[in-house]
Amino acid sequence: MKRSMEPTHLSKDQQAVVERVAHYFQQSGSTQAAAYIQALLIAGNKTALTFDEIRETLHLSKGSTSNAIKLLLSTNQLIAVTYMGDRKRYFKSTGIDWETNTRKSLNQILQVNTLLTALLQVRKDDDPTHHENLKKTIAFFDHLHGEINDLFAKRREQHP
Repeated sequence: MKRSMEPTHLSKDQQAVVERVAHYFQQSGSTQAAAYIQALLIAGNKTALTFDEIRETLHLSKGSTSNAIKLLLSTNQLIAVTYMGDRKRYFKSTGIDWETNTRKSLNQILQVNTLLTALLQVRKDDDPTHHENLKKTIAFFDHLHGEINDLFAKRREQHP
């Protein structure tokens, strides 16, 4: 199935959304090029684009496009697909998996909580206020973990 090779054109509204989504991804730690590629594939008109379509639409260099695509592929944020009769590879977003992303964020918080717990066990209690604040932070993260797991369980019951 041959696909159209015309560049992806975005309306002003779509451009604004791509900008906002890219900004979010950058704030979450993505490189600028990777963030824009993710945003384009989520908010653009086509769900699968070639290397050149991505590069031309976003006005990126070949090097930036290549590096960003490699990064996104290696982190399973993109997949490469091919179509019969077309030798080009097309790139698709793996989608916004809110549950996986939330669990990753929660796991990061739990890692920090584990470190805080270890810190609390070895540090001297020379500042009672600081010591108490650490204990409260650890307790809050423990509570947050339990509440989020309960929310996931309720969601699975309501939306199997």
